[in-house]
Amino acid sequence: MTIETGQRDRTREPTVATTRLPRYTPWQGISVTPISGDEHGLDGFSLILAETKPGGGVPAHSHPYQEVFIVREGLGRWIVGEKSYIAGPGDIVIAPANLQHMFVNDGTEVMRHTSIQLTGTLGDALHRHPMANALNMTAEIDG
Repeated sequence: MTIETGQRDRTREPTVATTRLPRYTPWQGISVTPISGDEHGLDGFSLILAETKPGGGVPAHSHPYQEVFIVREGLGRWIVGEKSYIAGPGDIVIAPANLQHMFVNDGTEVMRHTSIQLTGTLGDALHRHPMANALNMTAEIDG
């Protein structure tokens, strides 16, 4: 199959086996599985599947693209700019591009959320992250 310049490879399988992807622990109490859009056939966005233990979270940071968090389980507190929000299952938190944001699991159970990053080059973005020196990019692969 010939693919014209500028088109993504639509011959890839439309599923991603997330249990086979590397999982990282960039900060204490949080485990993430990044799914870089460019590597998995997503146009212009990437995903991060996160599990955060009580008390864990991500320090304040910003990036040049919007980030959308969808809480699936647990309870967390997000600070976006100067405002604080409590979010639980089914809630969505939006962090505009270039605005400082952070979150912490304020609950008593593991918080699971999906982060939608409006960039297709997540792998590169993680290594250029403002907190890159604090990241422990050691991967664990289940199974």
